[in-house]
Amino acid sequence: MVEIEVTFPEDLDGYEGIIESKGCLFGVRAVVDGVVHEVTVYDEVRLMQELRDELQARGSSLIVKMLVVPRVTREEIVQAIRRFARSGFAGSI
Repeated sequence: MVEIEVTFPEDLDGYEGIIESKGCLFGVRAVVDGVVHEVTVYDEVRLMQELRDELQARGSSLIVKMLVVPRVTREEIVQAIRRFARSGFAGSI
């Protein structure tokens, strides 16, 4: 069985609705079998906005350790991390 611990930024408490509406959360930490993964979480709309802005400004974009979920909520994030961890992060790009 895979051991998973997900922690969120300390200043998230009370701001979950704002974060969900912004569609982006930095500083999510997942420890999977002792390996630490720090990820930035986006919803699809915010991700497309970020990519468009980056391409217009720089002509390219590099986003490392990104997790895309339908909605940026604690529940969606934890479910996605557990799903990827159980599959050994297969299917991720």
